[in-house]
Amino acid sequence: MYATQHNFNISAIVSKIKKERQRSKTLFGKYVSKNFTLVTAYWDLGTFHKGGTGLKFSTDLYKNWAKAFKYMLNPLVIYTDSLDFKHLMQAIRNDLSFCTRIIYMNRTKVPAFQRVDRIKEIYDQPGYPKYFPNTVNPSYAAAQNAKLNVVAETYRNALFNTKFYGWIDVGYFRDIVDSTKYYTMVVPPDIDVKRVAYNQLRSFEETTDPIRIFRDNQLWVGGGMFIGLGTVIDAFDKFYQKAVDYFLDLKVMNSDQQVLYSIYTTRGRQALNPTIEVQPYKPKSAGNPWFYLGFLCRKIVKIF
Repeated sequence: MYATQHNFNISAIVSKIKKERQRSKTLFGKYVSKNFTLVTAYWDLGTFHKGGTGLKFSTDLYKNWAKAFKYMLNPLVIYTDSLDFKHLMQAIRNDLSFCTRIIYMNRTKVPAFQRVDRIKEIYDQPGYPKYFPNTVNPSYAAAQNAKLNVVAETYRNALFNTKFYGWIDVGYFRDIVDSTKYYTMVVPPDIDVKRVAYNQLRSFEETTDPIRIFRDNQLWVGGGMFIGLGTVIDAFDKFYQKAVDYFLDLKVMNSDQQVLYSIYTTRGRQALNPTIEVQPYKPKSAGNPWFYLGFLCRKIVKIF
């Protein structure tokens, strides 16, 4: 009798969940983007220093920033190795669960994280410059290179059948985390479908030595967000990971921002012959230049 009652209760709960999801889909479905999937990830690296000011990034900080995803009306895929973060995102995306996938996994399964030991050897070199956490925490550097891995994997597995795919950092909308306005991320109309769009932050100097880019922490575009056709992201990921291995062989590493800059320098092009270009979006409005591309894409949606 107990088992029967227990099964009945579970069936009732499952039925209730299905009804709630259907209600949410009926309410929000027509507003959700049909052509642009966003991908993010939180890998539990503990608390770490960022920059030279003693600023600390903790799990609680990322959890707070993640609240901005509650109102994003796009298909969203979240990769994480943190059970707490998984549960948090389930709660945050509860009303949009029909267009949300949470991939809970061991991060060592992601190819970029399989280079951690090689990166550590480079960072352990006597005199290698220390920029927190880029050239101090090998797992942090691996996490930056994993962005393309997980976006491409999302496309390959057809988790959502959209034309465009993009990466967005968990903290990308940290400045408006308390906003309760629903929004959809819209691909810029002038996007070049043969390229991958990034946010430009500094001027590009093609003659810069790639070694100096890595060791001096120079950058051109920011890695907080990028956008491209699924097929282009797929091809770019394969090329990008080969580029990472090339620079590791040169005994240098940093974040994805230094990899991207180095690829397109004169020496980088000669060595790597990239077939996919970056489309840099240069900030044209006030606001934090690091987040220009995301706010360019963000459009408020009135539902009620």
